[in-house]
Amino acid sequence: MVKLTSPAPYTATLAECLAKVSLIEGISFTHCPREANNVAHQLAKNSYDRKLDLIWDGGPPSFLLPFGLHGVILLI
Repeated sequence: MVKLTSPAPYTATLAECLAKVSLIEGISFTHCPREANNVAHQLAKNSYDRKLDLIWDGGPPSFLLPFGLHGVILLI
């Protein structure tokens, strides 16, 4: 276990996520560098910067188009 001397601002959020994830059987995580996951990074950055929730219904938000999401449609 790593002990933090100066916790990052997201430490409490990460701890809460890990506690909830422990209730889900069979879940796993794999590291993906930011360069290989630019769309997820841009979504997170935009949400954090604007302090708003984002509902993606149909086509991608316009701010993601420069990152290669032309023609993508979300199917639920």
